Amino acid sequence: MSANADAQCGLIGFFDVLGYKSIIENNPIGEVISIVHTIQKTVDEHQKYLDEWADYCGHVLFSDSILVYAPFSEPRNEHKNTGLIAEFCAGLLNDLFWAGLPTRGAWAFGDFYIDLQPGKICLAGMPIIEAYELCNCIDLAGCVVAPSAETVLVGKQILDSSSEQPLGFIKYLVPLKGQQKQKLFMLNHYTFDRHNNRHPEISRQTVFEKFGAHNKRISVGVLSKANNTLEFLEASKGDRQSTCQTGKTY
Repeated sequence: MSANADAQCGLIGFFDVLGYKSIIENNPIGEVISIVHTIQKTVDEHQKYLDEWADYCGHVLFSDSILVYAPFSEPRNEHKNTGLIAEFCAGLLNDLFWAGLPTRGAWAFGDFYIDLQPGKICLAGMPIIEAYELCNCIDLAGCVVAPSAETVLVGKQILDSSSEQPLGFIKYLVPLKGQQKQKLFMLNHYTFDRHNNRHPEISRQTVFEKFGAHNKRISVGVLSKANNTLEFLEASKGDRQSTCQTGKTY
């Protein structure tokens, strides 16, 4: 059998928790373990919800990094699975933020291979690399859509490139490390929320509390991420009434 038979094509999301090194440096190991369990529990809760609706989506969790994948195996499932993985990812970002664990991430699209077996994990594919690299470039907590994913989602009429705030997304000037801002689509946390926008109003004080939670040190680099995150969340408020749940709008 050709190895290509095991490959899949679809969306990849890569996420990491900001300030994880600072958490390890400034907390005893018992507290670090508790925080890691919080990340695991949050991911598991959202995966259970996803399993109720999605035809096939999954995740891999290692340390503070989360890899999410959603194969586009059948055309009839593409719109629904995109809506569901968006809810899944936005839910993770929201819940981890309120747990004092602001998280950044990126989506990419293409052929990938994931083999999960007891005692080993095998990952391969350009969208995994693209999502990882872009995730590590963005200077805020949030999820950006890489060009590979944007091109496909627009072509399938899942994402409306003509709108500044298509349902569930926002076109935003994203601050990148050491570079000028680049206009990219981002997940809008307010619209993809299966909890019906339960989140309180986000203030500057709230953002700084979350970035400094768990004894994390707010260095100059962290300060820019916190300020950039506040600006992004403020920009996202305009479309917060247009909720999208269980992919129904797809």
